[in-house]
Amino acid sequence: MIINGREVKKHVLKRPFMNNFKRPVQQPPQKPSNLNNFNTPKPSFLELKSRIISFIRQNGPVLPIQVAKAFGKDTMFAGAMLSELIANKVLRVSFAKVGGSPVYYMPEQEAKLEILREHLSQKPKQAYDLLKEKQVVRDNECEPWERVALRELKDFAFPVAVRHDDGNEEIFWRWHLISEDDARKQITGIVSGIVEQIKPAATAPDDVGPKPEPIKPEKPDVEDPRKKKQKEKLPKAEKLPKEKKPKKAKVDAYKNELLSFLQQKGLEVLEEVPMKKNDYGFVVNLESNVGKLSYMAIAKKKKKLSDDDVLLAYSSAQHHKLPLIIIAKELSKKASVLLEKDARGVVFIQL
Repeated sequence: MIINGREVKKHVLKRPFMNNFKRPVQQPPQKPSNLNNFNTPKPSFLELKSRIISFIRQNGPVLPIQVAKAFGKDTMFAGAMLSELIANKVLRVSFAKVGGSPVYYMPEQEAKLEILREHLSQKPKQAYDLLKEKQVVRDNECEPWERVALRELKDFAFPVAVRHDDGNEEIFWRWHLISEDDARKQITGIVSGIVEQIKPAATAPDDVGPKPEPIKPEKPDVEDPRKKKQKEKLPKAEKLPKEKKPKKAKVDAYKNELLSFLQQKGLEVLEEVPMKKNDYGFVVNLESNVGKLSYMAIAKKKKKLSDDDVLLAYSSAQHHKLPLIIIAKELSKKASVLLEKDARGVVFIQL
């Protein structure tokens, strides 16, 4: 640029204070710091399990997806946590499913399982209502469809085996909220045909009831001098009982065979459960990817097991609140169908 015949550069025209002026640098707004989450350590594995137990105690029965959402985890992780809690007998899982998934609940939440009724099909729902009303149902008095439906209600219908004096056995079904002892009392009344009735306490007058016998004065014990003195007899020497030799314990070859078989299958025997003659029960541990799982292993000294044998074994396992492993040489056709369709949680191992 030429001013008054002189060439002037553009930067000379700038005012001095403009050269020293610097625009303020705009910084991005800072996010408010959350003091609660600042340097907060992630919960440990044991702490997370404790939180899940508290959540189920407050909201159970629950689905795995509810647990996953509550703790910000995926359903696979939630399922693994729930499986471990079941293996440790902290939780229980239902047989009935809601949308393809079972529900998980605490042992004291059995009464809340009624939410599953709406997810049952028509026939099991009718059998559910029948058993809830009667509390105890005789299997051989049910319609064929009722017998099948009761076997599907594994969360609500528990089999009770009854052996008669003639040696025959039959099955009754008890409602899951009544104890086995109360169920057997009702079964006794059903079999005998006698219904126990509690009579109300009668407001009887004071003079009702057996009167006490009058107390007779005792006669003084006066020795009759006319009686002859009897000769004193020396007591006979007492014979010491002969020492009984300890009986030799009978060797149970079948039991030893079972224990050896369980060891070969990698099952750790924790304890033996007392059972009736020719039946053997053991609480065993099985190693798995999620830890040790406890089972009830039951065997019967019999060549072929029937469907009633399977139901009796299932009833015993349910009484001990353990999943079932049946050990046998052979199963009948009805027993095989029962395991395949109605007892999918039961494991069969051929001896």
